[in-house]
Amino acid sequence: MLATYIRNIGPFRFLVALLATSVITFNLVTLDFQFADQISSVVAALLAVLSLGGLGNPSPKLTIEEGIRKIAEEVRDVWKEQERKRGLSDTSFIPLRVKIISGLDARHGEVSAFLATPAKSPLWNLEDMRRSCAAVVYRSDLRRVVIFGEEGTGKSTLAVALTLGLIERYFTKRGDLVPLCLSLNSWDARRDSFEDWLNRRLETTYPILRSFRRGPDGIARTLTNSEQFVFVLDSLDEIADGSDVTGALQRIEAFFPERQRLCILARDHIYERVRLRNTAKLRLCRSTRDDVRRYLGALSARDQADGGLDALRAAIRSGRAAHRSAIVRVLRTPLYLRSAYNAIIDENVTAHELLDTAEQGGERGLKERLLAAEVDRAFTRAPILQKPRALYWLMYMARDMERRNYVSYAWWRVGDAIPRAALAAMAASLIAPAYLLAIVMPVGLTRGLAIGAGTGAILGILRGYPVGLRHVAVAAPIAWVEVFILAVLVHPPVQAVADATQLAVAIGLVLLLKERLVVDRPTVAALTAVGIAAVTALVVSVVSQVTGLQDQYRSPPDIVIGVLFGIGIAVIAARLLIERPRTQMRASRIRLTPAPRITSPIWPILAAVLPASLIGVGGGIGGAIRYGQEYGLSLMYFFGLTIGVPVGLIGGLVKWLSLPLAAGSPLEGSSPSSVEGAPLRSDRIVALLSIVSLATAATGTIAIAISYLTGPLAVIHAVNSPGFSLEPAQGILYGLTMGVIVACFFTAWPTYFIAHMWLLCLGRRYPLQHQTFLDALVNANLMRNEGPLLYFRHRELQSYLGRTTRTVNPAVAADREAGSSATSSTPPARRSARPRT
Repeated sequence: MLATYIRNIGPFRFLVALLATSVITFNLVTLDFQFADQISSVVAALLAVLSLGGLGNPSPKLTIEEGIRKIAEEVRDVWKEQERKRGLSDTSFIPLRVKIISGLDARHGEVSAFLATPAKSPLWNLEDMRRSCAAVVYRSDLRRVVIFGEEGTGKSTLAVALTLGLIERYFTKRGDLVPLCLSLNSWDARRDSFEDWLNRRLETTYPILRSFRRGPDGIARTLTNSEQFVFVLDSLDEIADGSDVTGALQRIEAFFPERQRLCILARDHIYERVRLRNTAKLRLCRSTRDDVRRYLGALSARDQADGGLDALRAAIRSGRAAHRSAIVRVLRTPLYLRSAYNAIIDENVTAHELLDTAEQGGERGLKERLLAAEVDRAFTRAPILQKPRALYWLMYMARDMERRNYVSYAWWRVGDAIPRAALAAMAASLIAPAYLLAIVMPVGLTRGLAIGAGTGAILGILRGYPVGLRHVAVAAPIAWVEVFILAVLVHPPVQAVADATQLAVAIGLVLLLKERLVVDRPTVAALTAVGIAAVTALVVSVVSQVTGLQDQYRSPPDIVIGVLFGIGIAVIAARLLIERPRTQMRASRIRLTPAPRITSPIWPILAAVLPASLIGVGGGIGGAIRYGQEYGLSLMYFFGLTIGVPVGLIGGLVKWLSLPLAAGSPLEGSSPSSVEGAPLRSDRIVALLSIVSLATAATGTIAIAISYLTGPLAVIHAVNSPGFSLEPAQGILYGLTMGVIVACFFTAWPTYFIAHMWLLCLGRRYPLQHQTFLDALVNANLMRNEGPLLYFRHRELQSYLGRTTRTVNPAVAADREAGSSATSSTPPARRSARPRT
């Protein structure tokens, strides 16, 4: 009978009902009737809400066979967006030459000169590029193809065109393969297995994959088993562990079955280290001198140029041998060929000036001249790029990326640009507002609450950032000074010293041992928390003896209990709510829409309600030890249930909103441009909304509880000092503190904000309008973005900006030149709106 009843109502509802009955019975037996009636009413109401809210089954997941068209549509949307942002749709390409190195000739019994025969036209549009690139996969009998190319030959453009060509074949029924294009440059082969990285990268680049059923080994293995996909892996030579390409390739080969179609793109210099079985090796060749001449001639005829391109063609054909060979070698690279075209069309440079540059500086000088012209052209396209320090900001970004050997830029990694000790110190300084909260809270929710709040903020802000002893040596004294200044305003100096010591020692040890608290096994985390509490108690006891402090409620057991509860609750919250605590916090994936997620909201809500309620439980235990059971239960009910459950409910909803949308949701896959996370603006909005919503929830519940829970409130007021009173203002401070912790757990903006303010104070190394600046760089075609990650348009452009000594913004220089043109014999540079090439 009981089993049937449980099965009918659901085991979770049965447990909630059992818990509510037990709590209400305990209240009625142990407390006086009026006091118990108030508490029991709140308990029953809150647990009833829990038992009814969002307990439906998770949305059903699709199989790959059922939803492959949905995957194909998202792939098309993602890379159509990339096509638009890179400006490929209105670009004229020089025809590709792909030469067979090995693999195909042995199977065909003959040596072909080129896999894709160059078109008769010297100009290709995007459709020509798509068609020819897709032929690389469909015209080979082998299922694995590796395409090599020198730097600047257009491998990344080829990867985009290949993906778009294959997906076009799929939708026109001329092919049955769905391409999944990924860049390997985000794989750190030293830390991540290839399978873990691939699972994570697939779900962040193509979020719809989270809505599909997968096997125990993850979505990547499920996709390979279906044999309906071709993986396009770009930038093999740019993996984080670039020196171990051979080992990385072995892991890639071991993961993919031999029947899996695979296309890898890499630079020429790793050719000897690529030893994959049954693989065709192709080379993306540079254009010939005749290709370049025909291309420039076709552009000149199409655009009706005024002779500049013809002069460049003539220089290539009949110029002096040394200069001609230097300029031809440079212009055979698509990047420099397009830069030369744009510079000549805009009348920023002439063919004769390019020849003079080649004569004086050789190939390197000519490349830098063309890159400088490209930067000059880009800096006239947006108001923010015309600011005097815009070039300095871009150069600082490039230099920092070069110094750290980064090939991609992400706004949430700004924390890497400031000293680790500074980041640790600013994170530890958040103990000051936490202690301010402890000052105005009732006995039992004081120093332990402050330590727990500080620990939560630190675990969120510094996740993925290793902290050493030298960093703690800077951060802990700063925390001590902050707490002492606040404490001495309300307590005697000796007590202020004890408070500052207790909080600074605990926070310093948390900084030093945070990886053990969050990453290691639960038993290791528990032992670490006990050790931190014991060391803190020992140090505070010694300081109390030296200063002569006599405090009956600051005995070593009291200190251990307070520190242990504070750290323990923060660690439980971090373990339940933080995903991948080993890695730095990335931009949030929160979508502010009630659309169904892949799981019911009840589980994220429970994960947040538990630590939020434990704050009141911990305070109640401490209060019961000092002032008896009635006072302890009052704290538990007031702060554990009345305030803890609503605060946890908001935190759980934030967690639920960060989950992927369920299959079939109308918004599913609707924002392919934010594949891995939100832009800076969206992340900031989510962080601030989290803080404001939790402050509102805490303030509202305290205001309601003050007017209704008169019994527990009277007990709390009776025990505390005569001037103490719980007010809604304390709810604001409590909610703001909890909101900051939630924001640190789910968004990267708090860490970014700290680092950004540091850089702004040190000579404005970053712009105040950071996202606007990044958007302008993408629109000016200096950078390209793949999801939230940004890459310089070309690695040589990044290297040039990282080493250049230019100090004047070219847009500012152009304005100065225009202003002095009335007295100058040289007219200002003319900017022409021409088709992009």
